[in-house]
Amino acid sequence: MYLPSKSRLKFLGYILFIVLFLLTFKRILLALFFSFPNNILFPSIVSSRIEELKRKNLDFRLTLERMKTLEEENRCLRRALGIKERRPDLIYARVLGFYPSGFRKVAFIDLGKRDGIIKGTLAIDSQGYLLGKISQSFNEYSELILLDDPYFSLPVLIENKTAGLLKGTLWGSLKILYVEGDKNISIGDKVWLKYADLPIVVGRVQRVRETKNDFFLDIEVKPKSNVYSVREVFLLK
Repeated sequence: MYLPSKSRLKFLGYILFIVLFLLTFKRILLALFFSFPNNILFPSIVSSRIEELKRKNLDFRLTLERMKTLEEENRCLRRALGIKERRPDLIYARVLGFYPSGFRKVAFIDLGKRDGIIKGTLAIDSQGYLLGKISQSFNEYSELILLDDPYFSLPVLIENKTAGLLKGTLWGSLKILYVEGDKNISIGDKVWLKYADLPIVVGRVQRVRETKNDFFLDIEVKPKSNVYSVREVFLLK
């Protein structure tokens, strides 16, 4: 029987290796040929793929934000239910938005006349701090005039020393009017009011000045509530 020599076998091995290499290289060339035209000769395809990835990324981020919002709303509702259990005379309402003006400081809430909301109703936040009072009530919503609105006013107490009129200003600050100079008012004094059996804190005295041409003190108050971060309110019946 004829047997090929070792040199012939070695030669055939080289030939087989070259053939396999060329077949593999052919597949690589074909892949490059069909992919490069799409990526280089047709950039719109690449652009559309990038846009699709961007849309998917945006959708994921929006879904995540929705989940965070729902989680925050659930926390607010749980907190509101806890407050309602302790104080059943409080009415829970949500803030819909704020008046689009730098001059007026007004919020809109989702309760109105059909819910028994009337003008003058006081509003507090979840910590029990005063936010403002209802200025107008419509069928399905109400306007809540905030502490620092220039049209806001309300009688308050300074510690147990004296009473005065809490008033918003054009500059967004909060003042107490008609307090005489001999009342020994100090920075840090608590400003509050009493509604039924519920003491409601407004804030603290931030500045006290005597005026030369006025019988009354110039008193500025720092409110405890951050009115523009509030998304829920409690109305006092």
